[in-house]
Amino acid sequence: MPSTDWRFSVADAFHADFYIEDDPESRPGIEWLIDVARGPECVKVLVRGVFADDLGPETRADHRYQAQTCIAFLADMIEDGWTPREGERFLIEIHEPD
Repeated sequence: MPSTDWRFSVADAFHADFYIEDDPESRPGIEWLIDVARGPECVKVLVRGVFADDLGPETRADHRYQAQTCIAFLADMIEDGWTPREGERFLIEIHEPD
């Protein structure tokens, strides 16, 4: 199903250092609560975007880029056949733009 049938918007965001499984060090990032809607249907999905070790200060401060990266991840998942469900959680790593 095309991701263009869906609308995405940021409902909330939480900046923190996160502990990731099997990693003794915490990693900075942002948890994004994203509304994923199609027609009257709307679900909230959480995407934790942790910063890559080599992420520069400008990209760390660019919250719009980070949110767009998380939304693009969800759009790609939909293109691959995923159907969003309320409360699902994902973890991605935010890298420098290409």
